[in-house]
Amino acid sequence: MRVSWLYLPVMLLLSLCMPVCSGAQIPTAELPNGLRIAIREKHSAPVVAVDLWVRAGSADERTGEYGAAHFLEHTLFKGTTNQAGSAADYAIELAGGQLNAATGADYAHYYTEVPAENLARALRVIADMIRNPAFPDVEVERERSVILDELAKRSTDPTARLTDRLYERAFPGAAYSRSPGGSPAAIKARGRDTLAAYCNRLYVPGNCVLSVAGDVTVAQVMTEATKAFGTWQAGPAAAPVQQPNVEKPIAPDPDVLQRITEQPTVSIAFPAPAASDTAGVCNALVGAALLGGDGLGGRLGTERWAGTHASVLYVPRKGVSLLVITAQLPRPVPPRPFEAPTEPNFRTTQELLVAIEAEVLALSTRVAGAREVAIAARTVQGEIEYDIETCAGMAQAVGRAEAIGQVAPEKMVEFAGKVGPAGLLTFAQQWLIKEREVRAYTNAEAKN
Repeated sequence: MRVSWLYLPVMLLLSLCMPVCSGAQIPTAELPNGLRIAIREKHSAPVVAVDLWVRAGSADERTGEYGAAHFLEHTLFKGTTNQAGSAADYAIELAGGQLNAATGADYAHYYTEVPAENLARALRVIADMIRNPAFPDVEVERERSVILDELAKRSTDPTARLTDRLYERAFPGAAYSRSPGGSPAAIKARGRDTLAAYCNRLYVPGNCVLSVAGDVTVAQVMTEATKAFGTWQAGPAAAPVQQPNVEKPIAPDPDVLQRITEQPTVSIAFPAPAASDTAGVCNALVGAALLGGDGLGGRLGTERWAGTHASVLYVPRKGVSLLVITAQLPRPVPPRPFEAPTEPNFRTTQELLVAIEAEVLALSTRVAGAREVAIAARTVQGEIEYDIETCAGMAQAVGRAEAIGQVAPEKMVEFAGKVGPAGLLTFAQQWLIKEREVRAYTNAEAKN
């Protein structure tokens, strides 16, 4: 009777919460305590991916909490009021999986993939870890060292450094100006009490999304999820993310980083739509694909850009994000025997910058060809379809979408296919504005 008591309310709730997407039902439900649950049945392999997303990233940190989101993600693995040490890791390993986590500006993400028969065990382990953290002092200090080591390694990554600097300059004074990982000074300053306060404020059922995908049924997931999370007491609603101000023009003066790579590199970025703007997000993704880059075709993948290692990146966030274009000057290539030396198309980062800006300007001043846009749209659709092909990929895509306010990935495929030349032109004219451009370089040569 106990199972039946759980099953009937679950099925009633699901019948009220199933949206329709492309003719198929996509089950989503919400427990009485506010925990949202998204489920995808995928019976291609006997595994199940379990992801818990908490809307608690660096953008949700208050004064004196910078770095707490990342620090907390590390310490939750290190003991609960029910189990000490690395019991959670060990339990998932015994279940045939590995427990992992990540922190972003808008969320913290805890996930694993195990044989489908071990769904209940995986849910119990993650529920205990999220609901009952102990924050042992010795583990807090140990993880502090681990995080500082991570940040030190990140500081030597040119791409990461450039990205951090672009967000600093694009959103001055706003939450998105800070790197989600925190800074060494912030991590050194954070203590156990701060981590506990941040956790108590934001790690509440109504601020979480449980995403499950794999060789399971909707009823099975809901039954086990209710057992694991149903008694979790609801807390107060979390404060909304601090939205960056993109109405004020951003000064486009260059910002030069110390030399951390042998090849001169330039990045430019423009504010881009928030996740909730479905049409805007799809236009931005198609625009990024149309520009292209290394091995991806597109306008930055033509012969003229050979050797420049160009790339375009746009990852939607809960608030306004950035579309980032990065290019590296070609490395000198010694001439082959009996051949005349070839001259590179770009000799300085300033030439590279002018060429990138010309490509961006073309998007907002000339209507792209229908075939070119269709190819870019299909590229975006293919990337999404590839990402959700596996259980782990599906659970991650669905959970992230729920966490940041984006439509389901299946819907994104549908909307991306509707992007046309007119929509792309409107997007470029609205968002890719010279006055909002920010730049970052990896060497002083860019000042010339």
